[in-house]
Amino acid sequence: MSKASYEKRMQSLLSDNAISSYLERLSSARSRNTMTCVAHVIVRNLLQLDEFFKWDYLSEELTTRLFSELASQHYSPTTLKTYLYCLKGIAERLWVSKRLQSDEYMLIQKVKPVRGSRLNHGRMLTKEELKKLFDYYDRNSEPINVRDSAIFAVMYFCGLRRSEVIGLRIENISLDPVNPYMRLIGKGNKERVINIPPSAIKRLGKWLDMRSADKGILFTRITRYGEIDENHAISGSLIYKICTESAQKAGIDNWSPHDARRTCASQLLSSGVDIVTVRDYLGHSSINTTQIYDKRSEDRLQDVARKFDLGID
Repeated sequence: MSKASYEKRMQSLLSDNAISSYLERLSSARSRNTMTCVAHVIVRNLLQLDEFFKWDYLSEELTTRLFSELASQHYSPTTLKTYLYCLKGIAERLWVSKRLQSDEYMLIQKVKPVRGSRLNHGRMLTKEELKKLFDYYDRNSEPINVRDSAIFAVMYFCGLRRSEVIGLRIENISLDPVNPYMRLIGKGNKERVINIPPSAIKRLGKWLDMRSADKGILFTRITRYGEIDENHAISGSLIYKICTESAQKAGIDNWSPHDARRTCASQLLSSGVDIVTVRDYLGHSSINTTQIYDKRSEDRLQDVARKFDLGID
């Protein structure tokens, strides 16, 4: 197949009504973007297995071959599970539109994901790194520093995801001394309330004092002239840029927004907070996810290795 023909087939399969119908039913724009990329990988590999593939030809046998091929490409079990979830969703839309027989659809739905796991590549920030970061963010009272300090505070002290930081609204935050809290919509469109720790209250208060609004998006952009742009929210990429720049200027190793969340989980568990409470605090659906976020085990294993001495050189 020529490159032009291949690209034409790819586009035809990706623009199929079954995919667009599946994507439209996802709960968020982020999920739609993710599954659009997943669909590209699925279609590319299906065409490698069968250059004449059409969605109406989807079968349990082809699905099994596809995931055997993907597994050979060393995708992680978690990634393969996401891919299978996407393909099963597309298969459902094919079945609803009567393009897939019921018995074949049921066989596809019974295909099981690859078992296994991978080590989490994130890290936990040390106390020294946390101090350097807060010293960097709190170094002056310019709007951009006050804002970034508040962003880091809610990521670390409140364990927020990037998407949750972006979605915070002023009217859903109370800095009442008796019961300070924030209300937010998290992953999976789940609402939760977080009590705000004192160190985060202080930094959020400074940022709110600079804002002229009593409602709307909490974290907004700062213009090149250092002025607060009330009409434009920050983006996920900007938060990541803030983290990258702070690592360089504070003199610490690179860290990601999610590392602040991992550090929050690990610090809470180290402080004796039970794992069920930590799960609820972070908005996890499963304790298994919370356990993955716990980076303390790495330090414990390192301590074991250091102490393992039988007097043998």
